[in-house]
Amino acid sequence: MARTVEIEGREFHNSSSNYSLPGDSAEHRRLGVQHRALKFMAGGNCLAPIVQQLKTKPCRVVDLCCGSGHWVIDMASDYPLAEVFGLDIVTPKPGIPLPENCKFIIGDVKGRLPFGDASYDLVQMRTVPSVPDRTEILKEIGRILRPGGYVTFIEPFEVYSEALGARPPALIEVDRLLALSPHTPRAKEEEGGQKKSWSVAKILVRFLEEAKDQKNNKLFDWIESKWFHLPVGSWPEDPTQAGIGAWMGEVQINLVGGFRPIFVTGNLISAEEFENLKKLVRDEVNDHSLKLRSPFMYVWAKRI
Repeated sequence: MARTVEIEGREFHNSSSNYSLPGDSAEHRRLGVQHRALKFMAGGNCLAPIVQQLKTKPCRVVDLCCGSGHWVIDMASDYPLAEVFGLDIVTPKPGIPLPENCKFIIGDVKGRLPFGDASYDLVQMRTVPSVPDRTEILKEIGRILRPGGYVTFIEPFEVYSEALGARPPALIEVDRLLALSPHTPRAKEEEGGQKKSWSVAKILVRFLEEAKDQKNNKLFDWIESKWFHLPVGSWPEDPTQAGIGAWMGEVQINLVGGFRPIFVTGNLISAEEFENLKKLVRDEVNDHSLKLRSPFMYVWAKRI
């Protein structure tokens, strides 16, 4: 089991991972709220065209970097014929009962996955910008997927203001600090004199198109993608969208709070500056005139 360390009252991973958010109950509650928002916005837990198979046949499903484990539990509850596994470097703390057909495994996606060849029908990996290069992971995903099985990725992009057509200043500063932190190593690479975005959302399709196995054979076809722009803050007039926005506003504020130790102890910002930044982020989230949105890219592909 991955060891943990306490920093400023939060529990963090103490391993070779660069994952810089906490791994404690408070973080898993934040991930649970985010899970609900994504599920409502997308209209379900799975967009890949394998749902009918999950309903009618025994299948095996795994969520890599499963975080809070809420998606794993939902999928196990929705599809009782399926065996649903979650893999992460720490044990999830979902705070809800586990169905009999779900199980959590301690493991890291960096290296060989602890699963047999062609043993899974669906592999998911979502909101893991701390793992920017998917080349080797896709080789492993291709290895454990059965022919005709699916992989699905979900990744966030920078929050923007629908009213301004741009990003508001406090959230721009959060993105800048995130790009400088060890949480997102891709962002340290230079691109035309500018730091790359911490997000990998816009390059997921390319990763899948270029994915090859160990023998250099193409791994995936039938690649599809879809953007969802979730409201942040309860500004929408539609009550359902306002509810999603309220969830995502909570997610955004608590996400910034979760990065406090890595920003401050990493000397990216002083404690006083951080507290001021967090207040400004809260003000932006609560400013309904900004009409903030958080984009998420959903991508899925079929194993050849």
